Amino acid sequence: MQRSTRIAIANVGIIAASLVGGFEITQVLNPTASVPTASASQPTPSASSSSSTSTSSTPAPSASASTPPASTKKTGKGAAINYRYGTIQVEAITKSGKLTAVNLLQAGATGGRDAAFSVLVSAAISANGSSFGNASGATFTTQAFKQSLDSAIANLK
Repeated sequence: MQRSTRIAIANVGIIAASLVGGFEITQVLNPTASVPTASASQPTPSASSSSSTSTSSTPAPSASASTPPASTKKTGKGAAINYRYGTIQVEAITKSGKLTAVNLLQAGATGGRDAAFSVLVSAAISANGSSFGNASGATFTTQAFKQSLDSAIANLK
């Protein structure tokens, strides 16, 4: 069996394991997430604010305080990690506390190790963070990717 075939099989296994037993870090990504109850009450404060000033002062803050967690989009830029085969820097994007995208800002790797980036991005999104296994044949690349991803998650704004 060729090395590339073994790597592909191992990567599929890693992704499958991430899907089955991935550690969710929703509370780390969005610790203030609440149940989106403002969607039903959001139109009411805007209608009442035009008709009465005393009624709108109470509902408006609660609607604006509970509406953003339902669709909050946060972006965090990770540290640029220099490692044995290049430099990796990622940007994490979350929506409502779930990792929705990982963008490669810097993705330098030598010797064909850049082939691991698409697998690492998919594994990170599936695991909702960096709690997934190493990509076979790209241990150093995986470790640098995870360090930058953890940094990006910590910098979410």
